[in-house]
Amino acid sequence: MASTKMAGADATWLHMDRPRNHMVVNTVLWFGGDVDLAAIERSFLERVVPHFEVFRSRPSDPPITLGLVMPRWEPVEVDARDHVFLIRLPEPGDDCALHTYIGREAAHALDHRIPLWQLHLIEGHRDGAAVLLRTHQAMGDCPALQHVLQHWADGPSGSVPPSAASTRPRVEWVDRFGIEGVSIGSVRRDAGMLGRLVTGMPSKAAVLGEDLNGVKVVTWTEPVPLAQVKQAGSIAQATVNDVALAVITAALRRCVQGVSTASRVEAIVPMTVRSRDEPLAADLGNRFGLAFLPLPIDADDVQVRILRVKASMDEIKASREAMTVFDALTALGSAPTRGAQAWVDAYARRGSVLVTDIPGPVRPVSIASHPVAGMMVWVPGTGPVGLAVSVCSYAGELRLGVIADAGVMPDATKLADALEAELRALTDAD
Repeated sequence: MASTKMAGADATWLHMDRPRNHMVVNTVLWFGGDVDLAAIERSFLERVVPHFEVFRSRPSDPPITLGLVMPRWEPVEVDARDHVFLIRLPEPGDDCALHTYIGREAAHALDHRIPLWQLHLIEGHRDGAAVLLRTHQAMGDCPALQHVLQHWADGPSGSVPPSAASTRPRVEWVDRFGIEGVSIGSVRRDAGMLGRLVTGMPSKAAVLGEDLNGVKVVTWTEPVPLAQVKQAGSIAQATVNDVALAVITAALRRCVQGVSTASRVEAIVPMTVRSRDEPLAADLGNRFGLAFLPLPIDADDVQVRILRVKASMDEIKASREAMTVFDALTALGSAPTRGAQAWVDAYARRGSVLVTDIPGPVRPVSIASHPVAGMMVWVPGTGPVGLAVSVCSYAGELRLGVIADAGVMPDATKLADALEAELRALTDAD
């Protein structure tokens, strides 16, 4: 098969790798009881790799990206020994041990000489096992990754997977973070918006600034019922993400010095620009823009915070901001790497935290006949941003995952504890 030109936005994310901030999405699934990790490996090699081109292609990156000279996906033979690793967690094999392992791996880049993924088979987690899938952001965004996971999971018969190129099911993430109804063409007709977005932006974040050292720490909260989170936002007709962003605001106030007195604290929010029925093809890819959300750090009442977050999110969704930024990311794919990095740095520097919505399957799924007990996905920060929070749901439960650069936040468990306390207070009140 011939090589194919990399899409513009994918090329931009390929070039966003930095020595201290690698553009790698880390997805962990865990299983209880006796787990046949060899069977899980086989299922991945049979149900995912043959069906998605980016899992069997490596990036071919020219020395200088300029104009029509773009990175390409070059098909190669996949050697599982380059991608699949079997490890055992040290005692006691609890979540803390798993977090330590994932944090250590998150600090490592992927090898660009081979397809940009790794599968870590992890023995000794709790009473079962876990699997860590590492994929480069250039391969695809969160909706694309969820499509991969759905493809990997057992079908009704536990056998033949569906076609890799299919219309995306109408799953919950569309309603939680979509901005449908705005076309890329309409953004191009408003060329001045990007200038308005950039003009007058603060030079850097007011708190949690760019002091990255490349050491990563990860953790997550205990689960809460997703239905209770939805109920907490029902009075304001707020989404799960509106509620989660209000919780994150309160947690940052609780545990990060300087937040409560800062003039502004902003979250970077990735927003899909895929339409509801747009097919997700075998080449996956990235179709999201970025928007800035001012966090209501001065609001003491939780319902006031939710209302203000919702109002800001509604305004962003009604605007062309995310679509315009997606256009910019697409154009940057044909720009020299350093120029693209400089633009993204200048744009993202004002954000303190990146918050990503990751809706998993509504019902429990199995892989190689092993029920998935839980899942978490950590996305990388963007440019100089060293803190990201994932709003991750699976089978009726919601967890918040934290990945932080130790130079920005040495002890991510403090933030996770604050997030958990805010979630519990919110859901207990209902």
